Amino acid sequence: MSAPTQDLENQTQPLLPNSTETKDVEHWTKRTARSLYASITHVGASLLFGLVTAICLKSVGQTLAIALVLLFIGFQVLAYYGFVNFKWSSVVSNVGSGLSRTMDINNDGRVDLQDVRLACTSFWKWVISWGVLSVAGFALGFYLGWKLL
Repeated sequence: MSAPTQDLENQTQPLLPNSTETKDVEHWTKRTARSLYASITHVGASLLFGLVTAICLKSVGQTLAIALVLLFIGFQVLAYYGFVNFKWSSVVSNVGSGLSRTMDINNDGRVDLQDVRLACTSFWKWVISWGVLSVAGFALGFYLGWKLL
């Protein structure tokens, strides 16, 4: 009498996953790894962009600020000697009306705390639409570039 032969390779083991479960596990791990890799590279790219932005703004911003101050002083000197005449009342009325129209978000005719709340809410929705990871990476890169370099 011979012992019955058992096909151990095709038999499912209770403690080991069978072939279909292994494929699902590999698929799940590959998906997770891909998602994690994408998140890390996205944060890294955002951090790099923030760093470069801070460095450029720091170097170009100072030069641009000095140029604007010198331009303003030059116009004031020209106005003092009578070469240029500014109608400040016209500037204030044009800029002031345009600014109040822009800042009156709920169009009730005045700029108040509700307009500030609406502006903050829309800004927050805009920031979130870009993704928290990219905003956090950019902000961290910008901070590091501004403070450390």
